[in-house]
Amino acid sequence: MRRMRASHRFQPQNPLQAAQAFSPREAEDEELRLSAQTLLLPTRGQMEARMMVSAFEMGLDNVNEDAVSGLLCALEVHLKDIITALVSRRKAYRLRDGHFPYAFGSDVTPRPPPPSASLPAGPPPQVSPDDAEQQAALLLACSGDSVPPPLPPISVYDLLEALQVQRRVMPSHSMYALNMERILARLWHPSHEELEQDRIHRQHLASRDSLMVS
Repeated sequence: MRRMRASHRFQPQNPLQAAQAFSPREAEDEELRLSAQTLLLPTRGQMEARMMVSAFEMGLDNVNEDAVSGLLCALEVHLKDIITALVSRRKAYRLRDGHFPYAFGSDVTPRPPPPSASLPAGPPPQVSPDDAEQQAALLLACSGDSVPPPLPPISVYDLLEALQVQRRVMPSHSMYALNMERILARLWHPSHEELEQDRIHRQHLASRDSLMVS
């Protein structure tokens, strides 16, 4: 039996033929968009990544998990304060202990709770009869007999008024000025003269393009 040569026994093969085709995954648009574009709160991972960049710029090398949780909680409280300022400019409300607003929209004649209603935990507040009578008279004076008509949805005008009246919701001057500039930019719209000038400019460009083609 004739002996096979080494050249006939081994055939050259390309090892890359058995490998899977590599296609780089393109970054999705949702991963690169900011919260101002998605209109959603940032996730914990996005917040931690943003804090890592800020920490690196300040010379730090790590971000604690408690710091991320604290910042997420502060963001939710900040948004709650802005929404409270918006709603308080549109609907009546009551104050608890003179500071905490509650019962938004309670501008009708108050009714006593049913007997089956659960009472708040803790001892009842100690109020003198004169103070209780004054509070009841004030509540009746501020109430009405009919339910008011529904209000339109909250608009940018409401946000502008709420931030102008209640500056405490955004104490940072730089952030306040930046957000007010964005709000005013959203409220801007072209005048009739600007629309007419834009129409004339478009006609001029269209005539110039037609002359270049001809």
